Formats: sequence, C-alpha cells, structure tokens
Amino acid sequence: MERRKALELMAAAALGIAMLPGCEFNSTPKFQNFTIDKSTFQFMEELSNKMVPIQSDLIMENRSPTYFLLNMMDYTNSKEDIQKFTTGMANFQKFLKDQKKSNLANFQLTELAALMNDTSTNSDQEIKFFLSKVKSYNVRYYTTLEHYLTTYTDYEFAPGRYVGCVNV
Repeated sequence: MERRKALELMAAAALGIAMLPGCEFNSTPKFQNFTIDKSTFQFMEELSNKMVPIQSDLIMENRSPTYFLLNMMDYTNSKEDIQKFTTGMANFQKFLKDQKKSNLANFQLTELAALMNDTSTNSDQEIKFFLSKVKSYNVRYYTTLEHYLTTYTDYEFAPGRYVGCVNV
C-alpha cells in the first residue's frame, strides 16, 4: 500500500514538473483603457531603460519604470491621448524597423538621442507624442524615487524629524 501511494505522489510531482515550463511567471500587467502584449511591454522596458537609465537597486519593489509609465498613461490621460500614444508606439516600432533596420537593443544612448532628434523633425505627431510621454513619465518616476529625493533635494518624509523636548 505504501508503494502505491509513493508511486502516486511521484506521478503527481512529475506531472507538476512537466507542466511548469508552460507557466508564465512574468505576465504583463492589465490596464483598463488599453491592452499591451508581452513583446510590446519588453520593448517599452528597453526604451525606458535607454532614455533614463536607472540602477536596478533604486527601482521600487514591484514597480518598474515601464509599469509606472503605462499606469500613468492609463489613469491620467484621455481616451484620445491613449489612442495617440498606442498609435505612436506602433509607428515608432515600425519606424525603427523601416528606417534604421535594427531593433532598440542595438542602439547606444547617443544613437538613441540622435534618433529622437531625427523623429522630432519628422511629420508624425504620434511618434513625437509617444516619445515625449515616455520621457516625461520616466523622468517623473526617477524624480519621485526616495534616493533622488533624499540625495539631490532637501526632502524629508512627512512627519519630519523627531526633536524631542524643545524649549518654546
């Protein structure tokens, strides 16, 4: 009887291990006003890291700059702006493939700056809107990090310092 139970447990464990590669641990976040697939989310992560490179130890736990950017787009912009953003994102990806014949991972920071200047003179307003939103939300993410606030500004957290007994 014990052998039978052991074989059942081994079969269940083997089945669980066999199904493990099919599990997706890094799923893309869901948003109310638009949907984004995994490859586009990874593209946005690459673009965010190229525009404002942030050390990995400074990134807030469970809140990447890309998640912040997309969350801000979802909750603080109108449907027209979100449509313009997603159209600009698709047009920018197409622009990278058509004009530069490469993906974003091969670009250095200086090349990306030159690329942004090239597209700034382009007539495509959606690409300009997309790049400006990505840059502004990434800068906002960085400037609201605790490290930035305490290192570069005179920020103190809400209650302030505890002074103790003070003569009035």
